[in-house]
Amino acid sequence: MLISVQALRALAAWAVVCHHFMQIFFDFEARGPIGQLFIDKGAVGVDIFFVISGLVIFLSTEGKALPPARFLLYRVFRIVPAYWL
Repeated sequence: MLISVQALRALAAWAVVCHHFMQIFFDFEARGPIGQLFIDKGAVGVDIFFVISGLVIFLSTEGKALPPARFLLYRVFRIVPAYWL
């Protein structure tokens, strides 16, 4: 089940990328049905992506004795170096 959920998260992320592509390069002027789909529905990918990400975070900590402070510390060590880079 988790692989299909991750695939849906990837699809949602690509929908957002395509939405931004239509914004930057075509100023939201679609020349076909696919472009119009990305303009109209691409931003929904953000909501889908964050809901699934929350589910993945929950499932990764389920059944573990991990206090919230330790979880946040692990997230900082994982995210901040990439942000600084």
